[in-house]
Amino acid sequence: MKTTCKALKFLAAASVSALVPALAQADSYINYTTYEAPFNIGGVEAGNEIAFNGGQATYSVTNFSVQISGSYLNAGDNIEIKFYGVTGPASGPYAYTPGPELFDSGLISLTGLNTAGSILDLPNDGATGDLPTSGINIGGSTFIFTVQFSGPDAANGTVALFGPAPTDGVNYSSAWENNGGTWTLVTAPVGEQPYNFGAEADATPEPSSLALFGLGGLAALAFVAINNKRRAAAR
Repeated sequence: MKTTCKALKFLAAASVSALVPALAQADSYINYTTYEAPFNIGGVEAGNEIAFNGGQATYSVTNFSVQISGSYLNAGDNIEIKFYGVTGPASGPYAYTPGPELFDSGLISLTGLNTAGSILDLPNDGATGDLPTSGINIGGSTFIFTVQFSGPDAANGTVALFGPAPTDGVNYSSAWENNGGTWTLVTAPVGEQPYNFGAEADATPEPSSLALFGLGGLAALAFVAINNKRRAAAR
């Protein structure tokens, strides 16, 4: 019996130590498959609600990129990227009004990005305008990113739409627009390209998610051990 308990303890420890590194692997949202059309958003703050589908409760975004049609802009113009949580009220079956602001890149010059198909990349290197080295905890598996252009040619601010759907992750095919503090969910007319911005986001599970999974695994193994002990005592 002692041998059985020791074996189960070893199995529990080995199982958790094997599972946690696997769960810690990065998850991704990728929507760069097929370019469909340019989408002029002018100087309005607009973006997509996207989700990671790796099954963890909470993620931190560690890299983000978005494709713009910079040929409509000039070096004197700027772009700003923001992340929002989705704790706001529901607005439709899948979309949630943007909640608290989680990240603001500040104004980033479009110098060097004012060409067709330019991709703005925000790695987690802690540099000005980029993500912090620890990433951005989005408080769940879903968040909203927005893009906003400013400067003399902001009216020409254009992003690239890709489709028909992300190759990894989930996009709800509509765009959020912030007009003077009022959020509006905008859906493409029937027959037109859904408003899926060309973007990519990498994320890692938060330690709390991994810890909960590990505790759940240990609890299950402990339950098996106790049952086995009771059966042996009853013989």
